[in-house]
Formats: sequence, C-alpha cells, structure tokens
Amino acid sequence: ANITGDLLIKNVTQFKLLFNENGTKHMGSLLAMRKQFAPVWNWQSFWLLTANLSLVLAFFNLLPIPGLDGGHAMFTVYEMITKKKPSQKFQEVTQTIGMILLLMLMFFALGNDIFRGNF
Repeated sequence: ANITGDLLIKNVTQFKLLFNENGTKHMGSLLAMRKQFAPVWNWQSFWLLTANLSLVLAFFNLLPIPGLDGGHAMFTVYEMITKKKPSQKFQEVTQTIGMILLLMLMFFALGNDIFRGNF
C-alpha cells in the first residue's frame, strides 16, 4: 500500500510537467514506455510498471475532462448544484472537444517518440 501511495503522489506531482516546455519534450507514448522494461524479463519490474500505468490511467480518468469519467462527474455536480441538467447538445460538444484534446495529446506523445527514434 505504501508503494501505491508513493507512486500516486509522484504521478500527481509530475502532472504539472504537461504544462511546461521541458516536460513536454520528455513526454512519450507506448513506444517510449517499452524502454522502461528491463532487457531481461523481471516479474517485479513488470508488475511495478503495470501498477504505475494503472494509477496514471486512473488519475487521468478522474480529471474533469469531458469525455472521461471526471467529465461526467463534473456534469453531475453541476446538475446537483443548479438543479437542472446541461443540455444534450452542450454535453455532446464539450465531450467532443475533450476527446479531440485527448487525441491531440496522444498524437503529440507519439510524435515525440517518432521524432526521438523510439520505434
């Protein structure tokens, strides 16, 4: 449990790196991630990396980005506070924008990998 908490705190504190130039230079996708594995199979390394990936995905999924679970929670909180549901059209537009932003982030990370020769 202590390792999980440390990994989560490390990932949350490093989230701010997405918004500065130095951090985005080091961003990578699945191509960069495969370099994290040991050259010789190691179960402990494999499961630690799997746990880290799972925590990162859980953290990002809970962010209030439309299209992810955090975005749905944001709409629910809005509805609880205002006592009215956002229009279907508004939800569709914001979720489309959220997904476009996430896809752009994904393609940016993939582009970084290709530019660095991580294939």
